[in-house]
Amino acid sequence: MKPRPVVCTHLSVKNKLDFVEKIANKAKELGAEYVRLDIWWNEIMPEPGKISLDNLIKWGEIIGKLRSKDLEIIAILGTGYGSFIYRYPDWVVMQVDKYFLCLETCSPGPLTEKVSKEIRASYHSVPNELEEKIKRSYVESLKHINIDNFIENTTLIKENYPTLYNKLNYDRLKNIYKSRKTVFEKIKTMEDPDKILSTWDPCGCYHIMEDLMQKAYKYSKTVASSFGQDIDYYQLANELNHFIDLIPREWDAIFIYWLSQGLYEDPTDHIGIVNVFADLEKWDINLKNWLETLKNLPADTIGIVAIDHYPGTWDFNAPFSDWSKLDELINIADKYDKRSAIMETGYPTSGVNHSEENQVTYINEAFKAIMKRSNDHDIEFLSWYMLWDEPGSVEGIYSGWGVLREDFTKKPGWYTLHNWFTKLR
Repeated sequence: MKPRPVVCTHLSVKNKLDFVEKIANKAKELGAEYVRLDIWWNEIMPEPGKISLDNLIKWGEIIGKLRSKDLEIIAILGTGYGSFIYRYPDWVVMQVDKYFLCLETCSPGPLTEKVSKEIRASYHSVPNELEEKIKRSYVESLKHINIDNFIENTTLIKENYPTLYNKLNYDRLKNIYKSRKTVFEKIKTMEDPDKILSTWDPCGCYHIMEDLMQKAYKYSKTVASSFGQDIDYYQLANELNHFIDLIPREWDAIFIYWLSQGLYEDPTDHIGIVNVFADLEKWDINLKNWLETLKNLPADTIGIVAIDHYPGTWDFNAPFSDWSKLDELINIADKYDKRSAIMETGYPTSGVNHSEENQVTYINEAFKAIMKRSNDHDIEFLSWYMLWDEPGSVEGIYSGWGVLREDFTKKPGWYTLHNWFTKLR
């Protein structure tokens, strides 16, 4: 099966509908069948637990405009422009920070009184039926996290991104997980969920994140039930394996799960997608750990696993045609009875050794390698990042990710991508 052509863009309730229509027309002209975009958490839920009806209506208008152009939608849930590069609402950032503060002041093992009861109690307001289910998913996740992998990553970040390392306070995170390394080895051999929980987190810090999972579930359920007739595919969070992602490692699979439960609660059929940033070491281990956790929890709505892969850009020294990571993904998908997809690939036109001409070369070589694999395996989606050079879309040393310039004039890559997308339809 040929992969379906997808183009990535960002839209917001701040955009006027005539601009949304312009984006839709350009996506349609390019030959895209799907548009991939974020339905921002901080627009649907600007305050903790509180849904914005006004913004929900505006998002309905945006979705309606895209669908009026016969475009399908892949909606990303769990992101929100704000404080971090892989962005979350500011209130989510604050809540996760309180969780880390709680862990930092709580020694694993015997119960300690160091942790403020106020920190724990202020977030312990989850209904009993959800509390038990979230606790079960948390314990299941603890069996599969890889602390060594996280500690190794912090060392790499410190060596290569010292400013980012300090900004995200990785010293604190490294100490938290190093202090639990011995405990982690113990809980691997334990069967009793309550014993696992009390050994890993005797202070009940997990209640802070438990509350956050409830809010993620409410947000996901609201979006799915509001737009269920117009959206079939939802990507659940984005690149949770990335070293600059905010969600704690032991909560990655749980976050995916509770976003997926919001889809499950809606009577309309939805398919969940999980993506990993494949240009980091051990991405495959992270993906397998999530899938191992999810397969032991009820009502798994994940149907597709995907990679984001940028040979020649984030995978700095890889040739454009190096898609061996797609081979690895296909093997994982087969093992867990999932379908495979590419949720992001692209090539910026500004940066060291990057140009508009090289973008053309990249599209041809990368797509040729991908299509060769699609002859033998079903690849659900092939998503290009991005449609246009959105103002402010600079990522580190690169910019100009679109096939349209900021003024919507066409780069040479537009015509090349259009030719490939036409072949896919």
